Amino acid sequence: MLEYLDSFVQKTTKLKRKRRIITITGNNFYHFFYNTVHKCLFVKKTKLTSEMTEDQYKEQILNWLKINIKYHPEKILVDNSCFDYIIVPELQKWVNDKLLIPSLKLGLKKIAFVNSPNIFTDVSIRQAMEEQELPIEFAFFETVEEAKKWLNIP
Repeated sequence: MLEYLDSFVQKTTKLKRKRRIITITGNNFYHFFYNTVHKCLFVKKTKLTSEMTEDQYKEQILNWLKINIKYHPEKILVDNSCFDYIIVPELQKWVNDKLLIPSLKLGLKKIAFVNSPNIFTDVSIRQAMEEQELPIEFAFFETVEEAKKWLNIP
């Protein structure tokens, strides 16, 4: 009986661990995951972002907002390590108005960005975050592991 109980506890623990990360959706450009324990949205951008049109980029941002509305993340980890799309100033403002400001109202507190290998993409993201002076903590990192550490996610 004790063996059965140990086995049951181990299986239950594994299931709980597996369910802590939810795969929300994905497409050619973005993949979204949610950590239910740490209330953190993980956004992984793909190499194909270099081929996005402005309309496709806007569609990704609006999908992201829908996810934020559903899950109310307090933290977001954005993996830009494959992101290759330059966000022009007009689009930066659009992203702030359509995604960041509504997300703040939903409880977003921190965003960690993993740097893009494209310096122009990286600068456009930094510029978008710094110029809008939003009341949110954000930081940029070289690796996902560094970003997770800053967000206090194991």
